Amino acid sequence: MQYSGASIAQHFCDAFDELARETVGKPIPWMTLLGSTEAGMITAHRHSDVTRADCVGLPPPGVMLKLAPVDGRLEVRVQSLTATPGYWRRDDLTSDVFDEEGLLRTGDALDWVDPGNWQAGFRYGGRLAEDFKLPTGTWVRVGALRAHLL
Repeated sequence: MQYSGASIAQHFCDAFDELARETVGKPIPWMTLLGSTEAGMITAHRHSDVTRADCVGLPPPGVMLKLAPVDGRLEVRVQSLTATPGYWRRDDLTSDVFDEEGLLRTGDALDWVDPGNWQAGFRYGGRLAEDFKLPTGTWVRVGALRAHLL
């Protein structure tokens, strides 16, 4: 099984694993991917026992990531052979989408699954553009709120 683009609800993974155990006697392995139209595959993770549905793993060979602080979160920025060199005849958009080091700004936030163990990979933290700040100065993290409500 594979899902990509954003986190899947934990209860869905748990229910699917339970159904697989009842049907075929064991869980069916999951593959999670994080990618974008502009960058292709950014991270990948294969696991047979889903313990965290929001885990998106580590970058595959040839993909370099940078985590850049943006409003208290870490935006993932990408450099790879599959990343776009820019938008066709739109220098204005191209200059906005790359940082000062030439890495593609994805607009996605990542965090470490286990900050003390980088090999555990990343977890998806939502889209930066979904977040907003209340007049009190408190940030509303829409992705986390959505996951909690689901």
